[in-house]
Amino acid sequence: MQNLQRLPNAYVEEIGITHGHTQVQIVDPWSGLTWHCGLHHSGPGGARIGAGWSRFVRDRGVEVGDRCVLTLLRMTGTTVVFVVGVGPEV
Repeated sequence: MQNLQRLPNAYVEEIGITHGHTQVQIVDPWSGLTWHCGLHHSGPGGARIGAGWSRFVRDRGVEVGDRCVLTLLRMTGTTVVFVVGVGPEV
């Protein structure tokens, strides 16, 4: 599994994340668990969730072929909070 997850530039910019580093919280509403990650947006090079992503993948048992759907819940200061759905048919 990857140690980072790329996000489309268009989506990141649409929700208001500019270049640089941002804190991300990934919330699983079914288990109540939260993972803290770092997001780096470098313009044309793309945006990626790095620090903390591998722990999320391990804790959730994400496998090759699974889909992870991150839905914006809110932005508070410099933190972006996503609700996550994971599975082969999400």
